[in-house]
Amino acid sequence: MKPWENPELTTMWTILGYPPTGVAMPVWVKGADKNLPKLLARDEARKVSPLCDWSVTLAGDVFSYTQGMGSGRYMNWEKLYNAEKNGYMQLLAPVEEGVFRRVEPRLKEWRKQGSIDTRAMQVLYSELGDFISTQYAELFEL
Repeated sequence: MKPWENPELTTMWTILGYPPTGVAMPVWVKGADKNLPKLLARDEARKVSPLCDWSVTLAGDVFSYTQGMGSGRYMNWEKLYNAEKNGYMQLLAPVEEGVFRRVEPRLKEWRKQGSIDTRAMQVLYSELGDFISTQYAELFEL
């Protein structure tokens, strides 16, 4: 936020779960008491948010090494990043870039207006939710 900006324009980029297997999602305070993004809100059936659930599921694969003493401390780095370019971080980087590309024009517009349009914010949350959900489904069958 710039010193002259309306504080409601402050954007909190949130990654739930294990950051290397998550995707950043923007959140704004304005309207948060009524409408948080569905991907970040707790799902009663899962007891966690969908985005957190997907991230933690993938993290379980990263930390699934079970041979030897103290194996709970080992991680499989190649699940995150590898020469084949199919590590979780490598696959999710374009998804996160897609989120940033979708958010940037809205933020520019809101900064120009001096405030957030809550209706447009809800539409953006929905668009981001659909985009991210589709990506996790296509990439990881989650």
